[in-house]
Amino acid sequence: PEHNAPKPPCPSWKPVIPNQPVGGPPQRWEASKPPPIPCQPRVKPES
Repeated sequence: PEHNAPKPPCPSWKPVIPNQPVGGPPQRWEASKPPPIPCQPRVKPES
């Protein structure tokens, strides 16, 4: 039954991980990657 529960809305921003590996670029959550938790994609309010 838990998988039928409504998912929370996705954040409208992409969090940036401040910590980066030595000699490596900053790690970011790319748009092509799924969010860390299941969520409902935000939609623009029609106004």
